[in-house]
Amino acid sequence: MRNFIALVAAALFLFTCSVSSLSAHDVYKEPLEVRYGLKTVSCKTCHPNSKDRSIHNAFGQYFADEFKGQEISKKYEAAQEAGEEQQKAYEEQMVISFNEVLKVVEKKKMTFEDLIKAGLLNGTRLEEKKD
Repeated sequence: MRNFIALVAAALFLFTCSVSSLSAHDVYKEPLEVRYGLKTVSCKTCHPNSKDRSIHNAFGQYFADEFKGQEISKKYEAAQEAGEEQQKAYEEQMVISFNEVLKVVEKKKMTFEDLIKAGLLNGTRLEEKKD
């Protein structure tokens, strides 16, 4: 029994060490939740395919356009590697920048089609396209 517990503990430790760290995009969830009183925000708010965050829906494209050329993900990874203090400091700056961009994005208009394609129209779901 002790061996089993030790094995489980070791497996959990290895799993914890191997789990990828927080991505730059995850930092933006809380500002959206706070600003709009949302219970949760998922990756699909901006990305139709959460596995490939380089693909944006219509809503996410507004943010991508505003952040273009800033290499936020690369800078975030560098801050993570530099240590916890640098990561937290960069996250704070990211939230400030995001809130400024959010003001710009809020002024943009989405068509009914954009809302559907973005998956933002309550009660609708996009079909998976099959090749």
